Formats: sequence, structure tokens, C-alpha cells
Amino acid sequence: MNYTGLGTNTGAALQHAFKVMLSDANGHRSTAEDVILVITDGKSSDDVKSVATQLHDHGTTVLVVGIVSSSGSLDFTQLRDMASNENLILVARRGFKQLDSAFLRQIRDSICGTCQN
Repeated sequence: MNYTGLGTNTGAALQHAFKVMLSDANGHRSTAEDVILVITDGKSSDDVKSVATQLHDHGTTVLVVGIVSSSGSLDFTQLRDMASNENLILVARRGFKQLDSAFLRQIRDSICGTCQN
């Protein structure tokens, strides 16, 4: 997806992932678990809940990383709406500087902890 520099449309990004990236035409395999990682430091201008519900109903695991930025506009309700469950929400409360190797391990462990194999 091209970023136009005009706001945050996380719902559109999730819709794109669901309809395009997870399609059979793009290599979706029914034998592999679908996992989407959302990284955001703001609030989406569009609806995230309905498409996240579609993803969850489809069996897709959604992990959300929220980054508390200097603007402080992180929307925790949207994080909860997107994540498959509360355990799949990670928050970098110290902002982008917290995205170090230790935080990366937390992300990896959260994703791999959802995998069946």
C-alpha cells in the first residue's frame, strides 16, 4: 500500500491484508496459521473493529504493537478492537526508542506463542 501522508487508515490496511495478502491467489495456505502484525503510534481515522472481527472470525491471529509517541495519540480502544485477545497487545510506553532487541523478542515470542507448530 502506498502511504499518501494523509492520516492513518489502519482499517483499510487490515482490509487490504485480509482481501489481498491472505488470498489464495497470493499464496494463502489453509495449512498455515495466518498472523497479522499491526504496528501503530496513533489513532486510525477509519473503522478498525469490523474488519478486525472479520479477520478473527476467519481464524487470523492479530497481534498489535502500540507505540506511545510524543503526540500521545495512541488509541487503546482501537488496540483492543484489533488484537485477537488482550495478551496480543504490546505497548512501547517509552516510544520508538523502546523498539530494541528485547522488545523484538517480546514480539517474536507473542507471535510464535500463537503458532501451532
